[in-house]
Amino acid sequence: MPRPPIRFEDISVVVQGPWKPDLTPPAMDSLRRLMPGAEVIVSTWKGTDPALFGDGVARVLLNDDPGPIDHRRFADPVFAKDFHTQNNVNRQIVSAHAGARAATRPYCLKMRTDTVIHALNFLDHFAAYPARAAGHRLLCERLVVTNAFSPRRGVCFAVGDHFQFGLTEDVRTVWDIPLSPGDAELAALPEEERNAVYTLPERYITQAFVRKFLDLPALHHGERPDALVELAERVIADNFVCLDYYDYGIKLESWNEGLSTEEASRREKVWRMFTISGIYTCLFAEWLHWYERWCGGSAADAPGGLGEVCAPGREDVRVADAITRTDTDDYMRAPHTPMLLCRIDLEAGIGEIGRLARAGDLERARRLITLLLEYDPANRDRLIARGIMRPGR
Repeated sequence: MPRPPIRFEDISVVVQGPWKPDLTPPAMDSLRRLMPGAEVIVSTWKGTDPALFGDGVARVLLNDDPGPIDHRRFADPVFAKDFHTQNNVNRQIVSAHAGARAATRPYCLKMRTDTVIHALNFLDHFAAYPARAAGHRLLCERLVVTNAFSPRRGVCFAVGDHFQFGLTEDVRTVWDIPLSPGDAELAALPEEERNAVYTLPERYITQAFVRKFLDLPALHHGERPDALVELAERVIADNFVCLDYYDYGIKLESWNEGLSTEEASRREKVWRMFTISGIYTCLFAEWLHWYERWCGGSAADAPGGLGEVCAPGREDVRVADAITRTDTDDYMRAPHTPMLLCRIDLEAGIGEIGRLARAGDLERARRLITLLLEYDPANRDRLIARGIMRPGR
């Protein structure tokens, strides 16, 4: 029997993070406009004026700021290719956990002070997927989150932390985790041990949550043993719903904050190339495949016929698996690969272009050519030499 729609009066919204004059007002306005009646809890830092957040806020929590971790100082050479200069994982944990503890409604939406809500699509996906698997059910219900990283092409156990919706008790469970070691503690660790501890915020948060229930080994940032790849897929499929950003109904406004025009342009290219194309992320189509494979569910469970719409995405996942490689030495020379041990192999890409063309899938073949050119502009001459492109095109 279908569940009744979730009322806004049953939802606590935790808005966590610092006040940002250009970004927070639109976020708060979108929340008031689209979710009237929801309990709004702001979880920010001491020294912030609560009046800045406007009317309709039930509570403003002023937490002690744990501060950032110096990203450039502690990231290993591969991870240091990211654009960020600091890691705010402890700030996320402190503010999100405090906000979730203060929530009084049965459902909780955890969002950031720089995230604007454009639609409420995420509500349609909560409780839409009835199949659960024995042995990997860590939460009472699945949390609806943004894209996870693909364990096969990205990193193991890294679920989107920008926006999460589900039962309040489950949001509390995810964020009730120990803080990451800080600057002084990391500096005291041997390099190999430090590289196994210091990682993406999403990965630290997800692994810390999973370790409350399962025994996970300490992994270097890019390690993905086959057994853990499968376990990561099973755990993510059984405890989260991974929606693409445009399906979720949100926009992260601070994506290029503080970057030069050149850096912002490069980051947008990387975002388009690796995230929207599903190279290192698990897009919804791939999560739906895990849901079917590991939980025994059906793509037909997706609301609004989205399972059928996403069916072509299965082929995109297969292509992404076919053209990516994770060998560290070649990765270090890759021109545009941030954060993760993942590169695009030109020869494999050329093979896939030929296979797609022979199958008559010319649109996907063209998209793959575009991806190879964005990945490395020097690939143009290589594709011309192999007869894939014509000179001047």
